[in-house]
Amino acid sequence: MHQPDTVELTRGDEPLVLDRYRLVRRLGSGGFGVVWLAHDERLDRAVAVKRIPLEGGENPRAEREALAAARLSHPGIVALYEAGRDDEAWWLVSELVRGKTLGELEREGALSDFDVVSIGAEMCAALEHAHSRGVIHRDVKPGNVMVADDGAAKLTDFGIARLADATGALTHTGDVVGTLAYMAPEQAEGRQVTPSADLYSLALVVYEALSGSNPIRAEGAAATARRLGMVLPPLRRLRRDLPRELCDAIDVAVDPDPDLRGTPADLRHALLAFEGSVSDEPGYVTAQTSALGGLLDRTRVWGSRGAHDEPYAEPGRARTATGQDSWPEDRREPKLIPHGAVPAGLRDPRGHPRTTLLGRAFAAASAGGLTTWALSELDVDLSLGGAVSAPEPAAVAGVVAVAVAILPRLGWLLGLLGLLVLLGPD
Repeated sequence: MHQPDTVELTRGDEPLVLDRYRLVRRLGSGGFGVVWLAHDERLDRAVAVKRIPLEGGENPRAEREALAAARLSHPGIVALYEAGRDDEAWWLVSELVRGKTLGELEREGALSDFDVVSIGAEMCAALEHAHSRGVIHRDVKPGNVMVADDGAAKLTDFGIARLADATGALTHTGDVVGTLAYMAPEQAEGRQVTPSADLYSLALVVYEALSGSNPIRAEGAAATARRLGMVLPPLRRLRRDLPRELCDAIDVAVDPDPDLRGTPADLRHALLAFEGSVSDEPGYVTAQTSALGGLLDRTRVWGSRGAHDEPYAEPGRARTATGQDSWPEDRREPKLIPHGAVPAGLRDPRGHPRTTLLGRAFAAASAGGLTTWALSELDVDLSLGGAVSAPEPAAVAGVVAVAVAILPRLGWLLGLLGLLVLLGPD
């Protein structure tokens, strides 16, 4: 967490915490606590101290965060130095990262594609380490990725992490916690959360940082929840300048089916493979494109607090809707197709639809003679189960596509006529 310094204490008024840490000034606050800049009087160093108030004498979240962080030791994860409590709160003392969150850098337009790919690879390695220690983060998002002034990226805030017990089995309580706009579908449904949920969240963070758009985010928690489980538009449709294989790897990692996402190691290898093939000039995602893509529209899930981008929590199971949402016209985003809503003949090899608003028109036009070449040029990924021969008169395909889009019945008739012409004797 990083926010501009907001509170200065006059000298001599600084409280001493855990008989060792002198609070200097407040750095920021979130839904679960306040983070302070503090001075470790024993080791003479600056540290970050998080104060988490006790809830009825206890605070399971604070204890969980301390236990999770204590298991981890990795350069890509903020280190926990000490945890303790007094009569009023838990105090978590950690490494101080001087820098900004990934979300702040995105909104400032300060990131290049190279930065995003490198940070993504670092976070994959951090997740690999956490998962190997039996820790699932469950709240990977731009606000929980700190980027230090020297460029090093670190994952922070394990407050809602899930821990494996002594047998290696993950605890499961049926609760739904996390930040809705980055939450894996199975996590939102209250199902058993595996490392694949963290991979989905991180891949969505990378997708958003490269495109300036998070297609899951909507105005309000209910609208956002309706988009959970949707197949995202292929990244390369939004960024045709990026290597296709890089986009494909990210698309795989945000698959709604956790069994088809691969692993953080798979995504890390793909990101590193193309690290030298992307631009190192910042500015593709700017404050303007971020606003259009939803980076500035934080999902409000605690309306009474008025807080932005707060973690989402709901007891029991969350319902994932299967209906489609229409995108605002000024967003110019492809409409998402709900998983399971497209006939099998129009699914890609992984079993998911890869069509947009134009998908129906071009799928229909394919039956009337639309060429494979035309599909490729428009980057419409349709698996029709068989080869489509290319007609010589390309104009027939164009007329059919437009006709089907505007007047479906007439378009089909023209398509059949066109097919007869193309298949007729020379």
